[in-house]
Amino acid sequence: MYNETNNNVIAYQLLYEIYTTLIDGYNIPLQRKGSYRECLDYVITIYERRLGSDLVKMLSTTKQVRNKVCHFHTVTQKDLFLLKRAKSLLSEEGVK
Repeated sequence: MYNETNNNVIAYQLLYEIYTTLIDGYNIPLQRKGSYRECLDYVITIYERRLGSDLVKMLSTTKQVRNKVCHFHTVTQKDLFLLKRAKSLLSEEGVK
């Protein structure tokens, strides 16, 4: 039980870091900054070519993990790996 709870906490933190990276690194309208999904959908739509298909797919999949966290479902190690990888690629993309 502890490990599952810990995974959810780590996932929440990683999702927040992805969200703040999107807010800080992309020109997102104020009305799209209110939710993770709206922010992410906007960035994917507007910056799809810049992000590349692999990162777009990975970021889209983070919404499923976000739903697990928000609905208190178990977050797996695979989910955590996905979030860490998406965060890393997004940070690398911002350096270009």
